[in-house]
Amino acid sequence: MLQQSMWPEVPCSTGPMLPDWITSAELFSSPTELQEFLDYEGTFDPSVDLKSRAAFLMSDYCYIFFMATVPLLVGRGIVPDLSPENVSLQFYTHHGEHDGEPMTVRRARFRLLSAQIFADRDAGPLSTMTDLAGLRERFRMQVEQHFHPLVDAMAKMTGFSKNAQWRLVGDAIAGRFLDVGRRFDCLTDAMASAMAIVKVSGSPLNNRQLGYFDLTLHHSALKEPFTYTFRARGGCCRYYTVKGAEKCSTCVLKSKAERDACLLQEMRAHFRLL
Repeated sequence: MLQQSMWPEVPCSTGPMLPDWITSAELFSSPTELQEFLDYEGTFDPSVDLKSRAAFLMSDYCYIFFMATVPLLVGRGIVPDLSPENVSLQFYTHHGEHDGEPMTVRRARFRLLSAQIFADRDAGPLSTMTDLAGLRERFRMQVEQHFHPLVDAMAKMTGFSKNAQWRLVGDAIAGRFLDVGRRFDCLTDAMASAMAIVKVSGSPLNNRQLGYFDLTLHHSALKEPFTYTFRARGGCCRYYTVKGAEKCSTCVLKSKAERDACLLQEMRAHFRLL
């Protein structure tokens, strides 16, 4: 599968339910499973509060979900059935890096239980054909349906506001479309799809701060100015609440000037122009 070959940390498959897996619906409705997830989010710093743990949980779950689903839309023109009852997960421990430091994180194998799909071409008897606008709308609707019970559960268990959670979901969508668009060399189209999904009036994903912006680095050592596209966050991941951590480069709590100065400094570091 295309997705699995390029993003192996979230293995994806289709087929019937497997032993020792859990559906997203079961996860969202189980206080025990969600508490275990929240407890894991506190292992990096036991002093962080419940709201921060909820933010970390939402960010981690979004990482799994959109790593599995966005490449299907961008790379294959497919939106599967993403209802919580038809998505199953098997959690496992993934050893990776963060900012150059080794880190062990909770990831999941992702499995689609339904063969029904929406696609921009004939993809078999269980497919429904639609155009790109239809795929974008279907994806948005599927995401909202999928995340509503998780958002409700986290708000009830931790007091982390629903609006703050939806902002994190929107950020995750915009960020993953940016990454996938770069990997598939269709950045402009991928960003257009993301904005069509998260900027629908009345959608909980819609907020005015979320978007994309470009920064251009000028330096005599470069043959020509270098321009890079970033995601403008609408929500706060609360990572800065972890002991010893700082605000993210694109933190929504920073002023635009502070954010841009930080990112330009990182761009200079990338080209070793410091």
